[in-house]
Amino acid sequence: YLFSDWQQKQKVTLTANPDWPGPKPDFGKVEIYVVADDQAAQLAYEADAFDYTKIAISATKAVKASLPADTSLIEAQSTRYVWLTINMLSPRLKDLKVRQAVQYGVDVEQILTGVYDDLTKRSTGVVQPGTKFARASNLIAAPDYEKSAALLTEAGVSDLSLTLTVMNDSIRTATAQIIQASLEQAGIKVEIQPYDEAAFWGVGDKTQGEGYKNIDLALMDFAGGIDPSENLVWFRPDQIGAYNWSGFDSAEFETSYQQLVAESDEPKRIALSNRMEDLMEQSGGFIFICHQPLVVIHKTSFEPVIYPDGHPNPVLFKKKA
Repeated sequence: YLFSDWQQKQKVTLTANPDWPGPKPDFGKVEIYVVADDQAAQLAYEADAFDYTKIAISATKAVKASLPADTSLIEAQSTRYVWLTINMLSPRLKDLKVRQAVQYGVDVEQILTGVYDDLTKRSTGVVQPGTKFARASNLIAAPDYEKSAALLTEAGVSDLSLTLTVMNDSIRTATAQIIQASLEQAGIKVEIQPYDEAAFWGVGDKTQGEGYKNIDLALMDFAGGIDPSENLVWFRPDQIGAYNWSGFDSAEFETSYQQLVAESDEPKRIALSNRMEDLMEQSGGFIFICHQPLVVIHKTSFEPVIYPDGHPNPVLFKKKA
């Protein structure tokens, strides 16, 4: 395909390359529309404007019950993992007990129900669930508001107010609001600070100044891989101020990572990856939420190609025979 047109934040158009010597692609033109809101994309699909789209998680049950004509639905677990960063570099969160108070103050099950409609389970780390490398459970399995308040008292902290940095789409905003309401029950006030995507990634970038040290909480999600090393790599010490926004700085984690990528014995690799996620949680810098579910609808006339992180590759879409 040739890159033939780009309309910023609107549409990319690809056209079949007439000089391509290989097999002819199934579609002469591919139009990729940029639609930030999944509900709007679904309405456009139902109006025959699109042939493929993700849909809002909240719409899944209704769409499954009454699929549009000539439509197939794909429901799967993606490798995109979601977690809450608790930044230990922040002056307000330097004390481990304060960070643990945050960990005990967030009800993840409310997020799974309120945002993901119970289509996915809580993750035990950044490693893909359902694989041999996933931890059996989180160290903090459920919220405990009394324990959260007690930890703040032990730390000599009262009237704790934190900011929560989040991208301003519907899924992330809804998640942030549940976190805000949950922490309020533990006596922790949270101010949500929404950013568009481009500005969001600059907040934790140390090349932009010292601002990354003043982040309190950040709702984050990464497109993950299959091997545990692909997901754990971003939390090494050298990623602080880049992708490691929690300030997590563990020599044992770094040593374990180097062993993980060099080790071929599967049981040893499982033990290493499990230990690394224990270290992450014990630092007070993380609350693991889930690996996002993927729900897609598409015309039955073709077969889509979707990567494990949930991103489609329309260039490889094939018409059905």
